[in-house]
Amino acid sequence: MSGFQLATGSEIFSRSTTYTVQSILGQGSFGTVAKCTNMCDNTTVAIKTMKYKDRLDDAAWKEVNALLKLSVLDSDKSNIVQFHKAFTDRGHFCIVLEHLDKSLADFMEERNSEPLLLSENRPIIQQVANALDHLRTIGMIHADLKLDNVMLVDHQHQPYRVKVVDFGLAEDVSAATLGSCIGTRRYKNNLHCCVVLASYRVVAAACDIPKSTVHDIAHRVTKAVMGILGRTIRLPNPDQLEDIAAGFSRLGGSPALRTVVGAIDGCHVRIKPPAAHQLDFLNRKLFHSIQLQAICDHQGRFLDLFVGFPGSVHDARVLRNSPVYYRQLYPPEGWCILGDGGYPCLGAPICLLTPYREPVANPVQARFNTIHGKAWNIIERAFGMMKARWRSIFLRALEVKPAFASEVVTCCAILHNICMDNGDLFEAEPPPEEDGLPPCSDAASGENLRDRLAAAVSAPEVAAAVLQDHDYC
Repeated sequence: MSGFQLATGSEIFSRSTTYTVQSILGQGSFGTVAKCTNMCDNTTVAIKTMKYKDRLDDAAWKEVNALLKLSVLDSDKSNIVQFHKAFTDRGHFCIVLEHLDKSLADFMEERNSEPLLLSENRPIIQQVANALDHLRTIGMIHADLKLDNVMLVDHQHQPYRVKVVDFGLAEDVSAATLGSCIGTRRYKNNLHCCVVLASYRVVAAACDIPKSTVHDIAHRVTKAVMGILGRTIRLPNPDQLEDIAAGFSRLGGSPALRTVVGAIDGCHVRIKPPAAHQLDFLNRKLFHSIQLQAICDHQGRFLDLFVGFPGSVHDARVLRNSPVYYRQLYPPEGWCILGDGGYPCLGAPICLLTPYREPVANPVQARFNTIHGKAWNIIERAFGMMKARWRSIFLRALEVKPAFASEVVTCCAILHNICMDNGDLFEAEPPPEEDGLPPCSDAASGENLRDRLAAAVSAPEVAAAVLQDHDYC
């Protein structure tokens, strides 16, 4: 018996059988995978081999133990690769697995990254979700889920069947404590940076990789997320406006808001300012920041973003410089959005209605302000949810350049919308009370519109519709 060699035609020996290597399927930092034939029964299997090294021994046995734990699951029903056996041969760990066709990464590369149809994507996503759900039932996290580790059973037959593979970095659920760092170094550090630290230096130390590598990965992953901006944060089409308006009417408790299709506000994101322009970024709260202006719908889903103006700039000026204003992108004619007193009350170029200044002149204005506040508050709740999801981004100064800080904040908003679209909803802690902005002194072209809406709020037919919800008998 010669030394261990992994090449076409070479042999791998276990106590019960011999395997002949047909081809090399792939190589990674932790081992090589070969397509092999079991000479006893002529079946085809995949064998992952890892040479004995002190630092790999634990990793190899960790993967074997994970696969043993997974063996209680039905491979086909759970969409998880089937584990056959493990043994050693001439200084190598050998893990025998079900042979599958090809990875999604290879499949997409062969297609020149041409997107799959929705009808092709849906069953793949459902099967991966099914695999993760089965892992959850036995208290395991995959921790290295990527296209390379999702294998097609047979790429020539649809609907595509897939199975999740490679459990070398799998962890027990108990290991996923707040602030812990799991997964591959390459893929985990960007989320670690967003969720826990927001510091290249600390992430580099935690993951034992150079700070320049953290910088590179963070920028590339951020760029990838930014690539789906247009698909996740977009203005509604005309067919959606009625539903959004109905939602704002419910929020405000008045059908008079049936023309409201958005709420607008701004928030400050702390940064470490560039040395040459520190005063530009110093806001009225006396900390350095960039500004995020956002419009959301009645559910708190972002419809439009404008990020990056220095913190010293007033909300009204930020609005005037945003495309949604000077291009008159939203709302469409005949509809309006709600803003706080930091904005001008506008009828053109966009319709933006603000509350009456305090003290109000009469009960009509007071009722309008109350209903306006109930409906407009959804944008505050949207900011609150996003800040709660990405606490490190919004609760401490970002240690990146302002231009990249804008992209990071945009990514947080994109991920917020993705969470909303997938039903990941929660009531965030109420945002801290902020001092009101100085009232906007711009010309108010929307005052007549506001007066008419305020009158509608207090009109008898509107009041009667509201009172129907109560029994005053």
